[in-house]
Amino acid sequence: YQQEDKFTLKDKLGVEIDLVKDVLKVSGDLSYLFSRNTRERVTNMYTGYTGPESTITVNESQGSTLQNVRYDMNYVSSNIYAEYTPKLGDDHSLKLLGGWNLEKKKYRTLTVKREGLTVPSKPSFGLMDGVTSDPTVGGYDWSYVGAFFRANYGYKGRYLAEFSCRYDGSSKFPNNSQWGFFPSASAAWRVSQEKFWNVSPKAVSNLKLRASYGMTGNYSIAAYATAGTLHGKYANFNGGELHRPGLEPETRPTPDLEWERNKMLDIGLDFGFLKGRIHGTIDYYDSKSYDLLYLKVLPYTSGFNRAWTNIGDTRNRGWEVSLSTVPVETKDFHLGVNLSYYRNKEELIRLQDPKMKEDINNGLFVGYPVN
Repeated sequence: YQQEDKFTLKDKLGVEIDLVKDVLKVSGDLSYLFSRNTRERVTNMYTGYTGPESTITVNESQGSTLQNVRYDMNYVSSNIYAEYTPKLGDDHSLKLLGGWNLEKKKYRTLTVKREGLTVPSKPSFGLMDGVTSDPTVGGYDWSYVGAFFRANYGYKGRYLAEFSCRYDGSSKFPNNSQWGFFPSASAAWRVSQEKFWNVSPKAVSNLKLRASYGMTGNYSIAAYATAGTLHGKYANFNGGELHRPGLEPETRPTPDLEWERNKMLDIGLDFGFLKGRIHGTIDYYDSKSYDLLYLKVLPYTSGFNRAWTNIGDTRNRGWEVSLSTVPVETKDFHLGVNLSYYRNKEELIRLQDPKMKEDINNGLFVGYPVN
């Protein structure tokens, strides 16, 4: 039989302090998650059949086992930030935000197994007379920390601008490339609120042009992925008569692995007609990813099976259009229709070695999608 016990503790605390009412505010939060899963698996003696009427009962100390597995996980995240909103009159608006955030995760596993249950009805490691397997332990730790800033400015609600940046660090990368800086900027113009705009709001209720350009980072790799790994394997000796356990290289260390960076340009139009009964957006985007994180398959002659690498650069560009309408709306009935269209082209534009145009072993070809 098998029995599982699960325990989870989750909590979140937050605080908000108005240092200057409606002008300066400081906020913070702390989240904590702890979970423990315990699984106990018991295999008792069993009865085998050698014929229609012939049975054989295996001795209790043969084939009976007790296994205990425990999984512990601790996760902590915290955010502290300040918001500054000065009073600049009716025409101008400004909001500044700056802060810091942290994440940390610790995961552990422990497996203990022994053979030979002497009292099947009372499974206990102390009531066993067989071989005890060496405990198997595992787990990982990773942490992430970042500082961020954002500034929003508006003039008469018609001209809008935003600048933001992040400075992030991840323990998943080597010491010389753990940090990355990621800025972005955007601007928008509400044409429908200009004085020269003489179109009735009943006809065109909203018309806004916007554009943005920025960079983001990706650190989606496993903890210790850059350190390399080994895996267990049995070796045969004396023509296969002897089997001995050993370790074999699996993932090659990559001490030069870096953040994956994505730069994206977006140009869009927001529109609304008939007091918002018809509204939608049109977007054109051009996104380029540099130093793409990729688990690359290596030739067997390298001595490794695979390795995390910055495989190259990719590009995604296309259009997105969305349209929402309310063809029927009465006191007791509302009918809405939403339509969307998109077209995207993805291609690999450069491999790690600029002279290469294809990597057949990994199915990568310049000018074609990665997947």
